[in-house]
Amino acid sequence: MAVLLKVKNSQSFVEYLNNLLSNISIGDKTETWLVERFNNGAFYTHYTPKGVWNNKAWFRVCPDEAKKPFNEARGTSYNLIFRLHGTKNDVMTKDLYCFYHSRFVEFLLNNMIDDIKELAITTSKNDIEELDKFKNYDWR
Repeated sequence: MAVLLKVKNSQSFVEYLNNLLSNISIGDKTETWLVERFNNGAFYTHYTPKGVWNNKAWFRVCPDEAKKPFNEARGTSYNLIFRLHGTKNDVMTKDLYCFYHSRFVEFLLNNMIDDIKELAITTSKNDIEELDKFKNYDWR
């Protein structure tokens, strides 16, 4: 469960995304994305005032040690992979998966389309297992 991107510059893409989300005033929005920053990276979650989908899942940029074998196994070169993670209390349902991926892709395309060369979404069990080789990575 991941959004796969080929972008011009992955570091500047993530920095721009983080700055964009940091400057969003949730009081002005009916629906938006929030970023939470920790020492080991940023997490992205969906927000609505009614809170139906709030904090049910989080995207996180995959570290290089997961991205490299994933790309090598497929003969491709996605330089940015956002992996979706559920919470300990919420089951990752098909509805949750579809909601988060569709809204995140919509946000990226609406705000950063000029920096995206290619975008894909994976649902393959094998792809997820490959990305999950770093599941013990310190997420918080």
